[in-house]
Amino acid sequence: YGGGEALKSGNYPFWWWNSRFGSNGGVYFDEEMTPLINTPAGIKALENMIASLGFYPPGVFTFGSPELKTALYKADVAMAWHWTSTGKLVENPKISVVVGKMGFGLVPGTRFGEELYRRPALASGWSLGINKFSKKKDAAVHFIHFYNSPEISLETTIDPKTAVDPYRVSHFRSEKFRNAFTDAGPYLDAIEQTLPIAFPDLQIPGAQEYTETLGFEISQALTRKKSPKQALDDAARTWNKITRRMGMAGQKKAWNQQYSAMKAVGIRYREMG
Repeated sequence: YGGGEALKSGNYPFWWWNSRFGSNGGVYFDEEMTPLINTPAGIKALENMIASLGFYPPGVFTFGSPELKTALYKADVAMAWHWTSTGKLVENPKISVVVGKMGFGLVPGTRFGEELYRRPALASGWSLGINKFSKKKDAAVHFIHFYNSPEISLETTIDPKTAVDPYRVSHFRSEKFRNAFTDAGPYLDAIEQTLPIAFPDLQIPGAQEYTETLGFEISQALTRKKSPKQALDDAARTWNKITRRMGMAGQKKAWNQQYSAMKAVGIRYREMG
């Protein structure tokens, strides 16, 4: 099969829709908290997902991350759109039949006039925290510092058994990493080129509820239960209900804080032609 995505119900459909949406010039809300997910940017993103299904294997709606990674390194699919830890697996000769046969690059973008606009999604991510009830907060701080040190974090990011992505400048500059597997250099370059243009997840109170309800409606369209427009219109109505329940003033303030940060790096709503 030509390609694949992890489209298992839940947040998966939202994450892979989101790169298309961001690259189409979409943002989550306007400054007044009106959802923009059902604008042409969102609808065309969903239409593109549906068009891609013809190139994917049967059962793709049951694919989570492990299933898609396995399909790629076993050569059941030729391409995949997924988290960067996938690259370490396809180049692992202990499990992969495609070592040295894969390439790594930026996700596709959208043409706005002469500009090729790319906004790959920062689809979720790892984080470390300390429980406020912990009786050993100092020890936890020291462990987090140790785990994220240049030496230790390099080992965890290189290891194909982990799903930890390179994230320190030293990871991208490391000769050890660049020689860790076939095409490790292009792999690291593609990740580093992605980071400055990435499209962030929604980061306001209730973000998980917003994105899960959107993911459900995207699944409804992917399985042909609804049209893309109907699915996203329904998601937008649900988003308005969530906002009202959580409090418009607080949500509007939180979103505009995030949106201001996005604007500062060049991310703002664009009208598609």
